[in-house]
Amino acid sequence: MGEGAFGKVILGKHKQTGDIVAIKLISKQQIQDLGKIKSVFREKDLLFELRHKLIIKLIGVSQDADHLYFVFEACQNGDFADLLNNYGKFDMPIVKIYAAQMVQALAFLQSKDVMHRDLKPQNMLLDDKMNLKFVSLRKLTVRRLTLVTQKRSLTCRSTRKKRKPRRRTHSSKGLKHKCSPTCR
Repeated sequence: MGEGAFGKVILGKHKQTGDIVAIKLISKQQIQDLGKIKSVFREKDLLFELRHKLIIKLIGVSQDADHLYFVFEACQNGDFADLLNNYGKFDMPIVKIYAAQMVQALAFLQSKDVMHRDLKPQNMLLDDKMNLKFVSLRKLTVRRLTLVTQKRSLTCRSTRKKRKPRRRTHSSKGLKHKCSPTCR
């Protein structure tokens, strides 16, 4: 199916369910040589923790002497970059659907105090219904740090200035949108 930073992705069949899955083969030697062991295991932990319909689902993990195997749901319709290149300009209803999916996925990540640092069309796959699935979570940054001292715990957050609260409205599909007063 493709090549990743630490290995390749192939299609396979899940032994228990018979479903088609994507299997990411990761060379243990390569991640060790590049000093990326923590990064790979962090991605695994985040994928198991961040369950959302617009984030690629990690089904399981296995290993042998030479490789780690990450088993994902299969997204066989390519990535969003391919879709953009093949179709060029989209009609407005399609733009609205994909924009809403991107905002929904990013809002979910923000609600978990996580930022995706490698957001690009190549890191958004298309599932069997042509919905987006965010991938490449290896470059996520957890914004909330918990510092534990001997007697107390302190949570540190970003030091950006707080803005005035904006008016929130709800679309007919239940997605929350932030809206400035001028776009009512």
